[in-house]
Amino acid sequence: MEFSFILYSMKKYRFYLIKPSLYDDEGYVIRFSRGVLPSNTLTVLYGLLDHYLNELKQEYSYEYQIEIYDEIVDKINPKKFYKKTLKNNEQGIVFLAGVQSNQFSRATDLAIQFQKLGFKVFVGGFHISGILSVFGKPDHSLKTSN
Repeated sequence: MEFSFILYSMKKYRFYLIKPSLYDDEGYVIRFSRGVLPSNTLTVLYGLLDHYLNELKQEYSYEYQIEIYDEIVDKINPKKFYKKTLKNNEQGIVFLAGVQSNQFSRATDLAIQFQKLGFKVFVGGFHISGILSVFGKPDHSLKTSN
């Protein structure tokens, strides 16, 4: 699937790279006031996405901004992201990155919230790659509602 199909509809885009946290035994999102190590996944994806978008910018005329969040230390409120994106008249695109099996339920919950607000949502990580390599196609938990 080619990513550039999204770049036809609008002229301004805001990309959110988010590394989801996970739920504790009581169902609360695990969060700390300070991070121990920065997420290497987010910094690598930022560099790759920025390079790719700069390459496509020569073919398509658009503006973009990339923001990164690690839910271990950043509170993720999809409605605040929506207000920021709407205020700037941008298309919001969310990448939930580095999703491991223990984070999949939290990533799914975030994806649903963002999709309901009109964001394009992509999810990737060990869990997604493992499901695809075992089953060869997305199972029901990976199919989009769009």
